[in-house]
Amino acid sequence: MELTASGASNAERSRSYRPDIDGLRGIAVLAVILNHTNENVLPLGYLGVDIFFVISGYVITRSLLRKQHLSPGQFLKEFYARRLRRIMPALLVCILITALLISLFSPKADDSLQTAMAAVLGLSNLQLMERSTDYFAASTKLNAFTHTWSLGVEEQFYLYYPLIFAMAFAARTSRRLIIGILSIVAGIAAALLASKVMLHSWFALIPGGLFGLRNYLAYAMLACLIPLASLGKSQPASPDGSKERGKLIAILSLAAIGSFAYFITSYASNFAAAYYGMPARFWELALGCLLMLLSAQRHSEGHGEAAGPWRIGQALALPLLLLTLLLPGHQGQWATALIVALSGLILDTSRPGTVCHRVLASPWLRRVGLISYSL
Repeated sequence: MELTASGASNAERSRSYRPDIDGLRGIAVLAVILNHTNENVLPLGYLGVDIFFVISGYVITRSLLRKQHLSPGQFLKEFYARRLRRIMPALLVCILITALLISLFSPKADDSLQTAMAAVLGLSNLQLMERSTDYFAASTKLNAFTHTWSLGVEEQFYLYYPLIFAMAFAARTSRRLIIGILSIVAGIAAALLASKVMLHSWFALIPGGLFGLRNYLAYAMLACLIPLASLGKSQPASPDGSKERGKLIAILSLAAIGSFAYFITSYASNFAAAYYGMPARFWELALGCLLMLLSAQRHSEGHGEAAGPWRIGQALALPLLLLTLLLPGHQGQWATALIVALSGLILDTSRPGTVCHRVLASPWLRRVGLISYSL
């Protein structure tokens, strides 16, 4: 999660830098550390991860908006190169050192090492989801890499969102994208047909059969947003990108509503999918994306900053966020929704001169936020 795009000039960085975002990161990482140290001190401190998700969507969208003029190919190449440089060095150092130590001192290191290998590929959340791992069970604490699930969610989001963004802003529909999608569909259809002919079952080639795919259908539904974003290219593009932003806002809003509904309904019936799956967390990252897009839309239309009750509530947002982290652990489902909403409110309304901004921009909190990923 980077605040400024790499290669930006010092002047650009100084204009766009928001110290309050780093301060909010600082609160998030301190909450997570306190919760893992002693969960009785801060029962819902693990929701600091949800704060990170909202920040990540907001910051990534700001970075992408600076590159919207690039061709889809160049746009995606630059984005993924920046993400690899940002994420992989610290992740690999953490995994290598921890894997060495766990192998030396733990007689049952297999679970940890399997999760570590999945984490390198950005799939540890799926590995934990497949095993129906209860994040809050005592046995889970023996896995040294359970915490990498959140990075898996972000990395999977980065596979979807930049493609949706690129297609929304592309000058014309990408023929290669359409061919690629049709090739995947044709390949799946051919595999199902071969399975029916040779094994007398459409889904015999899938481990666990069709039921084994239940947690991945939501991923397939989100993939439909990519071609959806590329529709309507016959119309001339707007000079300021407002038309493209408007379409992207509509698509993300629809997906966020569906994702939130999936999270709420799955929380009791399929907790592993609700907790670890990216589709169940899409709405959190999408909220940050939407706030940045709406802010850009307001400024392009000359409306300036958000006003009304939304701004009035910013004075209470930070105290309420801190109080939410102190709620009992069994309130996790609705506390997640509240934390995400309050994080969005802070990002959208925190401005220099407000109490919220002064607290979050304090030097010590900002320094903690700057090293939050490594922490």
